[in-house]
Amino acid sequence: MSDPLDVFERLPWELQACLEGDDFFSDIPVLVYEEENVRMAIERLQAVQTLKGGKRGAAVIILPMLADDLKPNLRFGPMTLYPSFQTLENVELNRQATGTGKSSRRIARRCRDTVKQYQLPGLVVDLRPETPCISALNLKQELGDGVKSHLVRFTCLEAPFQGPAFVKEVAGTINAGLITLSCPTAGAAIWVTADGSSPLPTNVRKTSTAKLYTAPFAAAAGQLTRARAFVPGAIPSGVFALQT
Repeated sequence: MSDPLDVFERLPWELQACLEGDDFFSDIPVLVYEEENVRMAIERLQAVQTLKGGKRGAAVIILPMLADDLKPNLRFGPMTLYPSFQTLENVELNRQATGTGKSSRRIARRCRDTVKQYQLPGLVVDLRPETPCISALNLKQELGDGVKSHLVRFTCLEAPFQGPAFVKEVAGTINAGLITLSCPTAGAAIWVTADGSSPLPTNVRKTSTAKLYTAPFAAAAGQLTRARAFVPGAIPSGVFALQT
């Protein structure tokens, strides 16, 4: 089964390999663009001037991937992913003898045709064009009047995966003025606060007032006791609260 983090890391590079495997892109640079990566930002701006196969004037940029929660009511349901491509054409360079001669619109159509046939079992399912699939972009302010660009959009689902382990909710009772806490998850450590603050372990927040629960304890009248259970590597439980 696929790891969701693996999907986010691998999918853009898999899509790059998909396009580069098509001879149509033998003279068109295909770049994976990651936000906040200065080197990639520079390469994106210079892509249409980069020689590939002895040609230049056009490029394809695989944009940062968007994602949406398909079923918010499911704790670890699959995400809907939205891979997208940006085609770039420097018209003047592209029409020269060393230009690719392939327009931005034509490249966008080829991205659609190539990726539509591409399947990635174990990584994503139902990879298909979004609606609208191709739309024109206005990049005059960013790249100048001589550059044409199109956006090519797809959608798919994460392949099924085993969600991360999570800690079950803390349960608590009060009897004869003593609060007793428990958690069904084996090995869970329960941290408790009596001042209404968030019950975080002291190794997570050094200023935490939480104490590790070891045995039933007395609570003053009007005290708000809050508790949360933790297991290394698992998603912590929700916060249990009890007003005395």
